[in-house]
Amino acid sequence: MDHSKLASAILTLTMALASPALAGPTTAEKCEAAKNKEAGKYAFCRQKAEQKAIKKAEAPDYSKCDTKLLDKWTKAEQKAIDKGEPCIDSISGPDIQSFVTTHSDAVAAALGGGALPACGDGDIDPGEDCDLGTLNGETCDSATASASPYGTLACSAGCSFDTSGCTSTRFIDNGDGTVTDNQSGLMWEQKVAGSGCPNCVSDTFTWDEAMSIFLGDLNQTSSAGTCDSGFAGYCDWRLPTEPELASLLDCSGGPPCIDPIFGPTQGTAYHTGSLDQTSPSTENWKVDFFTGNTITGARLGCCTGARAVRDPN
Repeated sequence: MDHSKLASAILTLTMALASPALAGPTTAEKCEAAKNKEAGKYAFCRQKAEQKAIKKAEAPDYSKCDTKLLDKWTKAEQKAIDKGEPCIDSISGPDIQSFVTTHSDAVAAALGGGALPACGDGDIDPGEDCDLGTLNGETCDSATASASPYGTLACSAGCSFDTSGCTSTRFIDNGDGTVTDNQSGLMWEQKVAGSGCPNCVSDTFTWDEAMSIFLGDLNQTSSAGTCDSGFAGYCDWRLPTEPELASLLDCSGGPPCIDPIFGPTQGTAYHTGSLDQTSPSTENWKVDFFTGNTITGARLGCCTGARAVRDPN
């Protein structure tokens, strides 16, 4: 047997079965590595500036740290661009500078006798979007840059915004004769054609009749006081306030000035539960879905529609 040929064959088979050598990092990965390095160096530079300031009893000077970070950041990005493969991220130098500065300042403050920021204490600390129920005045609209302006913004366990409850759709047809307004969170009665039923569009009322007959038909309860026959399964329907009902006005499609999702709507005034405080015994506020205006009118005046609303929460 030719041992040299056998050895050569074994070597060839071994090389064929061997895993291919790991490829080196891509240009984008090299940029990622460079940026991680510079972010870390910037954080170190700031804490070192704090150390010097404490020893000299003077204000810290971060100017060299800032200049070097922004310069190196720009060079890392440009190098990747020049090689035809941009960096993976889209974080700018000023963005990372602001982020690291926030956390660096928090560390310095804690080491100076303060406390480290803690998610879950109800206070919005550096690096947190929110904390528990404190949203810092933010809404779905602002937190999603108007991409999903409706719904409910929440705060996650990690103190960052939870936008899962946000949506781009304002009105939702619930399929049970009701419509949910994701802007206000209110649930509205959806009208149907005809008359003589709890949500029939052709029925009209005086204000007193709307408060008693109309709402009474919607909020039917059993003799035991349980909500067995309430409209859509609810017994807490009420007349909307003037601002609530006026919030539905939309004349973009012409009269009636309301989204078609609410079903047929009379091109006339609808009662609100708000009384005209100048003459509360005789006048109440109404919303006119033909003109798109809010008006006052006689509580006992005839031929006024009514649309009920409820607070799901």
